[in-house]
Amino acid sequence: MDPHCVAQRCRETWPDWTFSVLEPFSDAGWDYAVFQVDGAWLVRVPRTAPARTHLAWEMPVLDRLAPTLPLAVPHYVRRARWAGVYRRLPGAAGPSCPPQAGAAVGRWLAALHAAALEGPPSPAAHEPRRQRRWQRRFAKLGARLEAFAWPHLSAAAAREAQRWYRSRLAAWEREPPPMALIHGDLAPEHLLAVDGRITGVIDFGDLTYGDPALDFAGLGAGEPAARAAYGAPVDDEAVAFYRRLAPLYGVLRRVSQGESPGRVEALMADWARGARDTMG
Repeated sequence: MDPHCVAQRCRETWPDWTFSVLEPFSDAGWDYAVFQVDGAWLVRVPRTAPARTHLAWEMPVLDRLAPTLPLAVPHYVRRARWAGVYRRLPGAAGPSCPPQAGAAVGRWLAALHAAALEGPPSPAAHEPRRQRRWQRRFAKLGARLEAFAWPHLSAAAAREAQRWYRSRLAAWEREPPPMALIHGDLAPEHLLAVDGRITGVIDFGDLTYGDPALDFAGLGAGEPAARAAYGAPVDDEAVAFYRRLAPLYGVLRRVSQGESPGRVEALMADWARGARDTMG
């Protein structure tokens, strides 16, 4: 995405906004590109139509959530169909969530998961519909794995992978997961810290109603403290499932981008070696 074109479009969309330098800030995301303006503002630009739709929903939702959350989240001060602009939050993302920072994340998750955006009827009235949608989402993902990921495993490893994934779908058929408003992609790269203290959370491109266990799967060393501060039970098996599933999204993206079969097979072999202990 060309920074010059983004800067020109910003000036056309917001003629009252005077700035000097717009430069790439993060271009690695699948669904969004992010640009920094004068070191103080971030312009988040969706790459796809679904991402544009999500951003239009996300911006007012974060407005409603922010007063209830103990860590800072983006507040969009300029909004358009094609982009949103917010002041850069203090802190920097790190490669890991340190154990001592996990408690702050756990308290933040407790507040997020307790949030209710609707009025009457009660949130519980919406739960069956959301559970069905969650199950359909992972059934579709399972079909993609069957078509594009498992064939790159050995026959034995493919059978194990199928059994592992299908057993989770079957467990949800027996007992659907609880539903809450979740971040959906909570990981160290989306946690901002100052002097080792977590101060903010960013990248809400996967904000949705879903299984709260997903928000614990990417916390690494910070997970035990986050769980302790969360104050409610967390499904261990679901967390393990989402953690093991995470690398497969990258594999599917590589396949969709035309990655060579040999490289995909190598990625899947690495995944199977790491998964062997959790699929039995």
